Amino acid sequence: MKRFLFIIHKIEDIVLILLVSYIVVSVCINVFLRYFFSSGLLWNDEIIGFLFVFLCVLGYAVVIRDDNGGIFMDIIIQKIPLKKQRYLYVPIQILIALVLVFFIIATIKHSIGNADVNSPMNRIPMLIPYGAMAVGFILMLFELVVSFVNKLKNKALYWETIHYEDNIS
Repeated sequence: MKRFLFIIHKIEDIVLILLVSYIVVSVCINVFLRYFFSSGLLWNDEIIGFLFVFLCVLGYAVVIRDDNGGIFMDIIIQKIPLKKQRYLYVPIQILIALVLVFFIIATIKHSIGNADVNSPMNRIPMLIPYGAMAVGFILMLFELVVSFVNKLKNKALYWETIHYEDNIS
């Protein structure tokens, strides 16, 4: 299982690196072309937009993985003692999982419903960008479940918080 998780995490990391690299290079090329030649690669703007949305969704899956949750309000959680957090942790994680399941179902239905629609500039079937969002939500749910199972094993049913007072110089 650890090998499987390692492979999934490496794939997530590599895809994120490739997405950010492509977006940064493409934006720089477009800025250069528009500044010096008053014309950019219009088709590239649409692709950058699609990739940026996927980058955000996939990036949040990595936040869930690396930050042990990420979906909470730090300032409120800091006020709750660790022993009392365990009563909130499980229901909130279940609620987040249910919301992600809803998003997965909604994006899959939306993807299938728009499979015959093409993007305006590149004529890419909208099934691809909408489907990429579904993949991102599935990875979010996967990382949430893995994080939750690890917390159950370690009996650490609380949120790790950042104490901002400690970080002030």
